[in-house]
Amino acid sequence: MLLGTKDERNFHLVSLAAIAQIVQEPDFEERWMKAKNKEALRDIVLLGQRKRLQTDRGIINLK
Repeated sequence: MLLGTKDERNFHLVSLAAIAQIVQEPDFEERWMKAKNKEALRDIVLLGQRKRLQTDRGIINLK
């Protein structure tokens, strides 16, 4: 579940776009399956390659 304030109502879309980019990496599934613990899974998501998106609120790192 993704929650946000009314002024951040598109945050969930940006988050989903970032997740979609990460899971489309060629080696994502292999790295995910080899992860030893929840910290390793977290690192895979947080360190995945994403693009940046320019918005009226600034740059959002879709990394």
